[in-house]
Amino acid sequence: MILKLEHSKKALLFKQEAELISNSKFSNNANITSSLTSRTAITAPEFLPPTVGRHSRRLPHATEKVAHHKNSRFKLSGLLNKASRPFSLNMGGFNQTTPHKIVDAIDLPMASTYSDSKIKPYLTINLKDHTIFAVYSSAASFKINKMSSNIEYFFQSMSDTDRDDWIYRINFARKHWYWSKICNKSTSSKVIFGMPIEYVCAREKTLIPKIIEKILCEIEYRGLEEVGIYRKSASIGVLTKIKTEIDNTSDYNMENQMVFDIHNLTGCIKTYLRELPDPLIPDELVPDFARIRDDGNNSSRFDLYHQVLPKLPTHNYYFLERLIRHLKLVDDYKDLNKMNSANLATVLGGVFIEGARPETMRRYFGVMNFICDDMIRNYDSIFISE
Repeated sequence: MILKLEHSKKALLFKQEAELISNSKFSNNANITSSLTSRTAITAPEFLPPTVGRHSRRLPHATEKVAHHKNSRFKLSGLLNKASRPFSLNMGGFNQTTPHKIVDAIDLPMASTYSDSKIKPYLTINLKDHTIFAVYSSAASFKINKMSSNIEYFFQSMSDTDRDDWIYRINFARKHWYWSKICNKSTSSKVIFGMPIEYVCAREKTLIPKIIEKILCEIEYRGLEEVGIYRKSASIGVLTKIKTEIDNTSDYNMENQMVFDIHNLTGCIKTYLRELPDPLIPDELVPDFARIRDDGNNSSRFDLYHQVLPKLPTHNYYFLERLIRHLKLVDDYKDLNKMNSANLATVLGGVFIEGARPETMRRYFGVMNFICDDMIRNYDSIFISE
């Protein structure tokens, strides 16, 4: 008898709890809207539920449940243009609670409703200090991570195509941080990394940045015999300190102990290429280089080089020529450093189009490896006889 009473009591409590959850589930219709401006800011207006705190732990796997929820349901909407394109957002490092209501994508309000410039955003992300990358374990998802902490923002868009577009545009905004007045207020006027080549060269009245020429000369002076040159990675901590010094002074003392390791200098060159706001070889010229690759080893491809290379922006051309001349010297010592033209192309070919549109990267995957290898092996025929 006692067991039956206990069972009835538990059943009643369970029923009351279920009714309470059901009532509260549909009592709150809070929406969150996130917007990306073209000037390195991602914002989310102040429409978060009052239960969201700033300094609490996030619930594990909270976003995975949303990622696989049927009927493409999301917790917020986002925009890049006039059309509202919904996605979900999870902020790691913040207090994450079970949403009061799951809103279907078609039920979300138009993003233009929250585009009033007078509305103070709930959250602003300085993209300059973050990294963005796709998350393939969840459908159409990507993350924005803060470099100096464990805070991360998880996004889920409507499709893989939409995700790629978000990543490209966010990276574009991140790399063009110098358009932002807020970022420029605290930035040295001598910055090298992350600035367009033409800006730096116009400031210094040179064809390529002086510090890049200085680093290349230092590598050629004492590093050509280093085994694994350009393949081995630099120390991240040391590289950050070197970059900071260069950005503050536009110069660096090559007798500093931090550059005794030649890999820290080659790391500077690779990082400089990766952080260029626009690819060294623009998207629109990649198909032309693909045609050169399709010509294989025919000598006629040199004529194509002579037609395509002059189309490069002036300072991009001079930088590319100087870099290939430098890599040719590295290749000349391949018996000692174990880095021939093919190995160098594997490491550096991809950074020639770093930051290109995703469709360009997919369609012409491997093209720049061939081009880099070919230009190193045939530097004289391509550049000197041009």
